[in-house]
Amino acid sequence: MTYNDPARRRPTCVIATESKNADLPVATQWQRDSFESMYRPGYFAHLVDLPDDRSGLKFGTRLFADPTTEYFRIFEVMRDYGMYDRTEAPQYYPPVNRPANEESPAGL
Repeated sequence: MTYNDPARRRPTCVIATESKNADLPVATQWQRDSFESMYRPGYFAHLVDLPDDRSGLKFGTRLFADPTTEYFRIFEVMRDYGMYDRTEAPQYYPPVNRPANEESPAGL
């Protein structure tokens, strides 16, 4: 069984869109985040978790009804991991235990 085998897990999809609205221009109950561009003031990236890719296509057409929407793209998330939960990370490094009196780098 391969990592992306649908028998192992259902595909996870995300839609990414860019607009000139600080808020997502279409209402949804799906989990979402918005980020302002560091290089282009007044532009915002929006990421929305999707239940499936077909829902993303329907949602994308609703996004284009807003004239400030630049584009949208639907992605399948191949691996989902963060800074602390590394179970799906492509490489595994065991945790490093630091002595109690050792300071972390840069005061972190």
